Amino acid sequence: MPDTLQGANLLGSAGTDHRVRALQELVRVLKENATRSAEESRAKSSYLANMSHELRTPINAIIGYTEMLAEEAAESGLSLEPDLRKVTAAGRQLVELVNDILDLSKIEIGQLPIVLEDVDLAQVVDEVRAAIAPMVSRNNNTFSARIVPGARLVRGDHMRIRQILVNLLSNAFKFTQGGNVTLSIERSGPMRDSWIALRVRDTGQGMGPEELKRVFDEYQQGSSRSDLPGTGLGLTISRKLSELMGGRLDAESEIGVGSEFSLILPPAQRREAEVPARSTIALNERLSGMCLLLVDSEPSGITLARYLERAGLRVELLADVESARLAAQAKQPSIAILDAELPGTWGVAEELVARGVKVVVISLRDEDVEPALQRGVTAFLVRPVERKLVLATLERCLDE
Repeated sequence: MPDTLQGANLLGSAGTDHRVRALQELVRVLKENATRSAEESRAKSSYLANMSHELRTPINAIIGYTEMLAEEAAESGLSLEPDLRKVTAAGRQLVELVNDILDLSKIEIGQLPIVLEDVDLAQVVDEVRAAIAPMVSRNNNTFSARIVPGARLVRGDHMRIRQILVNLLSNAFKFTQGGNVTLSIERSGPMRDSWIALRVRDTGQGMGPEELKRVFDEYQQGSSRSDLPGTGLGLTISRKLSELMGGRLDAESEIGVGSEFSLILPPAQRREAEVPARSTIALNERLSGMCLLLVDSEPSGITLARYLERAGLRVELLADVESARLAAQAKQPSIAILDAELPGTWGVAEELVARGVKVVVISLRDEDVEPALQRGVTAFLVRPVERKLVLATLERCLDE
């Protein structure tokens, strides 16, 4: 072999070896970075879960105590009641701000729990009505909701659909003065397997084209007004939640006319004809005399028990799950509300479900939704909970 050719082969071989070593080093660095990133993601997830608990715990206590004091003030005819209601409202607003920040962080690291199931939108609408009740007349607005026949069932996450609708409706009420806000649920097309559209319309101030382009961006409030409450994250989170459920969230708006936000979700796997018709009997009549176990160590448990008793229930308020286990044998309850923070809750939940008791779990952590549903509970709520929402949830328990 000529010397020049042999030299060229040696140089080529050396160059190939160098490239292989460089590629191997690059792969090693990428693997290290991926491992470090995964560890940081897990650490962030753990931190957020702990932070969620640490922030919600004192706020929930504040809301619980102020609700109890407000009720006592109202019963005694004291003038403190309006001020205490303001403290409660401020506490709930603070929780919403905390929830927005934590939800967005969890979405970004892929740690937000989504439970896909067939969802009865009639139940969701009842729960949404309860949640938005304080907002409806605040700016002299009216509200109406309707579900077109054939559009009652959808595929999605019950809790997240409710969260999106409450966010869209609260925005609509916020930006509408003396107008109308509507929620209409209909099929997005003529076919039986057409997707379902949940449309929130208002006759508020509306948005121009440039503002509409940015409405789903983070920290945009859909208005140039700085006196309105909120983080500017609600619509961002709502769109991301819709995508996590396999759907989408669209917006249309015109200045001086109003806005329309449409949550589009896939149809349910079941047909509407397979779902039992909803009872026409008033909820108070259905609940009258029914035994409910309320296992709640929080101050809000006392006010919730009073509220449920006014609705006709026989409430057994208990401070620990062992008492609930004994009461379940003696009282034969129809429904139980359990505090996920108490030791032994999941075991008792399974026992009650096996007995045929409808179980609702209330928690400070939204991560508890998966273990709750895995144990067959009927519903899951995150603290602090509007008491009207609890009633709507109990009606859902009776319907299932």
